[in-house]
Amino acid sequence: MMGRKPARARWPRVALAVISWGAALWVAQAATGPEIDDRVRVLEERIEQQLRSVPVQPASRPQPARSHEDASFEPWELVGV
Repeated sequence: MMGRKPARARWPRVALAVISWGAALWVAQAATGPEIDDRVRVLEERIEQQLRSVPVQPASRPQPARSHEDASFEPWELVGV
């Protein structure tokens, strides 16, 4: 039977994988960062223009006045025994 490799033998490979993943991420961000910044800026400007052109509407419709004929509850009716 073959035993498992000790954890000490595995950590260099994991560390190398994490370092290489981080380096690849850094390179990808450095390569596409300015392009993404430009696209985000254009999108923000379009959103601001749309918000400026939309007329302001009232927040909500006024609630109808309650009539005195509505059923009222007594406090003891709201509590279940």
